[in-house]
Amino acid sequence: MDGVVNPNQTKKCRIVDSGGFLLERTTNDTDDLGSDEGGGLIVHPSWSSFHQNIYPPIKEIRARTSMSFLQLLVLALVQGITEFLPISSSAHLVVAPMLVDSWQDQGPVIDVAAHVGSLFAVLLYFRADTMRLVQGGFDTLRFRQSEDRELFLFLALASLPFLTIGMIVALTGIIDHLRSAFVIGLASIIFGAWLWHADRRPSDISENTPRVDTLTLRHAMLVGCAQIFAIIPGASRSGVTMTASRYLGWSRAEGAKLSMLLAIPTIAALGLLAGLDLITGQVSDAEPLAALTVAVLSFISAYAAIFWMMGYIQRASFTPFVIYRIIFGVALLILAAGPLGA
Repeated sequence: MDGVVNPNQTKKCRIVDSGGFLLERTTNDTDDLGSDEGGGLIVHPSWSSFHQNIYPPIKEIRARTSMSFLQLLVLALVQGITEFLPISSSAHLVVAPMLVDSWQDQGPVIDVAAHVGSLFAVLLYFRADTMRLVQGGFDTLRFRQSEDRELFLFLALASLPFLTIGMIVALTGIIDHLRSAFVIGLASIIFGAWLWHADRRPSDISENTPRVDTLTLRHAMLVGCAQIFAIIPGASRSGVTMTASRYLGWSRAEGAKLSMLLAIPTIAALGLLAGLDLITGQVSDAEPLAALTVAVLSFISAYAAIFWMMGYIQRASFTPFVIYRIIFGVALLILAAGPLGA
């Protein structure tokens, strides 16, 4: 009946929760808004899909790891964008927590997860070469001679020096002493200057210019041995391999392609080691979810970076990267002189 108020009539009270979502609390006139009884909480329809499908995983990440979702996002983007640029992804991953007091050093497992995400990006971008390597692996198992088998073996052998020395450095604990602002800054400057010197040589392409399709064991091993320097944060794995290839007469584009293909066995091996740590329980329960988040975001940003990089070096030199490395290195040396560099 019009004009008559029902004492049990349901009312709606709009509430904004801590995540900024608009909620509706249904109550009766006799209910206390501060009570959990007699009413229900309804997520506003316009946010329900986001709240149910996206927000809970983010909250779970926050609950299960001491790293915030923002830190994971930044680390993944940094890794994806810098992995295949000659500016050292590991340096940026180590430095990020130094610049924000509330961020902890993410540790090696998150680092490797970010690298694995970028690995899948290079596999997809160079899918034709990836299929060649897969075929080369099968040909190796069948002892069948082929150009694919040769490429597979050359890249595998070229990765052994880095993996061997890297394992020794990791097992002895030396790597922990290299993750400092001073070491990263100094390496960024020195290896940046080395890249500039190598890139001064002409980049004319002829039929005699080395290419991935005509890769020799000598060139593969020389570039692979140069990769050892990448153990030092700030040196840049892609940077030292591109530098070595330029000294050997490779064009920028083909040298970058070789560098990215060399990343496949290297990052795959590091990912395998991290996987063993997960299986043996040497990492916390929080890290698998955080690692997966970082890997996915890193894949997306890495693919975009590769696409841009391969187009850029067709028409320009490595000089802008060298300038960035020097500025980055000088800034880190200044940082190392302060309290954060300790």
